[in-house]
Amino acid sequence: MSNRRQFVATTLGAGALLGGMAPAFATQATRVADGGFPSKAQFESLQGQALEVHAAGRARATLDLVAVSDHACCQRIEQFSLLLRGSPEDLLSSDIYGFALPDSGRFQLRLEPSGEDARGALYRADITRFA
Repeated sequence: MSNRRQFVATTLGAGALLGGMAPAFATQATRVADGGFPSKAQFESLQGQALEVHAAGRARATLDLVAVSDHACCQRIEQFSLLLRGSPEDLLSSDIYGFALPDSGRFQLRLEPSGEDARGALYRADITRFA
């Protein structure tokens, strides 16, 4: 329940900054910095790279961005999924985590465990954003 409250508080804060219209919506992604929420193209350019993940009350984790999957819906809305891989020794639970990218500012994503492969634990983030 606290994750839902955190999401609502973050979304309302972002909406207030943008006059009531946040660039990322749904339960999967929220904007928290002036850099804006990264686009699908920005995530695609990071494919294969390690991303630093921040969670309250725990050490930083590193996740590799394995794939970006397009779920095209309609004009002016981007829908896509990220597949990330982390260490099998440092498992993350389903929760909202902070990320920071050099050209996109800070943002949050809800990660869901999505199984594992021979190289580590897999996580998925589903994103819907205005293009």
